[in-house]
Amino acid sequence: KKGHAMTSRIVGITAIVALSAAGTAMGSTIMGAYNNINLGVRSNVTVRSVAVPQSTTFSVGALTHTWHTGTGQTAAYNGQHLSFCIDNQQVSGADSQFGLVRITQAPIAASGNWGAPGFSYNTTQERRLNAVVLAARNAGYVNNLGFFNIGQGVDASVAMQLLTWESLWEPAAQGGSWNIATNQGNFYHTNSNIPSAGVLAIVASLSASATTIYNNLNTPILVRSLSGTGGQDQMVLIPLPPAAWAGLSTLAGVGFVGYIRRRKNAAQ
Repeated sequence: KKGHAMTSRIVGITAIVALSAAGTAMGSTIMGAYNNINLGVRSNVTVRSVAVPQSTTFSVGALTHTWHTGTGQTAAYNGQHLSFCIDNQQVSGADSQFGLVRITQAPIAASGNWGAPGFSYNTTQERRLNAVVLAARNAGYVNNLGFFNIGQGVDASVAMQLLTWESLWEPAAQGGSWNIATNQGNFYHTNSNIPSAGVLAIVASLSASATTIYNNLNTPILVRSLSGTGGQDQMVLIPLPPAAWAGLSTLAGVGFVGYIRRRKNAAQ
């Protein structure tokens, strides 16, 4: 009984510390503004997961943002960086507030999930994106924060954005596979000139590596989203945290998403 009481006391203290830390983390935000598309191309893509197929012309590639006044976990992202969007809402050049959230709490815009408008991404889609980004990090296409390395060139930039959308806009049934190179599945490319041979080679290489990462159930989920109502949600990575901090990251994301949605409801 004494041992049980001591364990309960430790758990209680840990919970208090965790809640305190989570409260601090919930204030961890960053200001960001879209600058321009860098190392990208204009190209047609299609989604077939809605009643009527949608086709539109997107700028496919890395987007340049300037991030500043980040606090807590988001302080690491301050600066001008190239990143990849995870929703299809319109970009804005205005400075606005973003918070660090799990992919399963994104996109913030109700219409941002082109594969299932009005719904957040599911855990399978999060795992797919996580696998792709970790494969890209291992290959040197992105750094440890998930930002694109500009020296890798246009083909890598286009391949990364296509695989990001492919990971998120396919249904859970697809599991750990990526079909963008063969135009199969619910999300596919419709420009006959792009992807180029160089893009397809990178897509094939990253897909193979990502499949291995996805199939390893011990792979940590390091992918996150910088999300807000004033601009497109941007994919980033967090450094490998202790297990306790990983849990707090989730709590922080829930708090920020709740804040955003309460603010939107109050404005209606």
